Amino acid sequence: MNAVSSKRRDGNSALSDLEEFSDSDFVSREPPAKKLKMASEALTRLDLRGSGSPGNSESYEVDITAPNAAISAEWADVIDQVKNAIVAIRVTAVRSFEDCAAGVWDGTGFVVSLDNPKEALILTNRHIITTGPIRARATFYEHDDLPIWPVYRDPVHDFGLFQFDATELRFTPPTAIAVVPSELRVGTEVLVIGNDNAEKIQILPATIARTDRNCPEYHDNYEDENTFYAGAGSNTSGGSSGSPVIARSGNCIALNAGGAHEAASAFFLPLDRAVYVLE
Repeated sequence: MNAVSSKRRDGNSALSDLEEFSDSDFVSREPPAKKLKMASEALTRLDLRGSGSPGNSESYEVDITAPNAAISAEWADVIDQVKNAIVAIRVTAVRSFEDCAAGVWDGTGFVVSLDNPKEALILTNRHIITTGPIRARATFYEHDDLPIWPVYRDPVHDFGLFQFDATELRFTPPTAIAVVPSELRVGTEVLVIGNDNAEKIQILPATIARTDRNCPEYHDNYEDENTFYAGAGSNTSGGSSGSPVIARSGNCIALNAGGAHEAASAFFLPLDRAVYVLE
């Protein structure tokens, strides 16, 4: 659930490059492949017309699929590894309590512990769990729908834990994601996988831009404090709160907590304290 404020709680490029060449460049010599940026990964051939007759054209072979194919295959393996652990959460607050108003909202969570399958744990944001009495259900990747119960609400930071019985899963293989906050570094390429805009399992790419951001100010009753946040331009929206920020290792390195309304900026909670709680 993302709070309503200035911040939420969670080809043209080919043409511009071609304009750097003159017509004589196209006729007399082959432009470097690095100058040709395609609008689609599926496009592997670029036809450029010379300055001669309308029917006269020259074709240049551009090998751009191999690196992208390798990258896509690597991420596909990671997604396949973690997808069964990520859940869409629907919460019903039966009454107002402290910083929680009565209502219904959506969020995301992911399984972090299967040590005791009957008491498996799901990590999400505290502003999803809230501090009041709630009823909640989790929908898994293969459409299993189970009741979940809040068992931990951090008193300071924006994370909490639900509990569920993993032995009741019929179609989704029980899967947990390792939480490794030490992998959170500037420049790390990540995927934010979650219930973005209440759409189950949406995948948004981003690159960690900073890890020393102040806590976001939501202008709400509850705000995190006494910690740094990470920032990236993942453009997440409502329902993505609690989504795992997944690195290429397949580990979760942060927790999506919120974002800006009028920008692509997203705010990720480092998970050092969550690991302390889980241990």
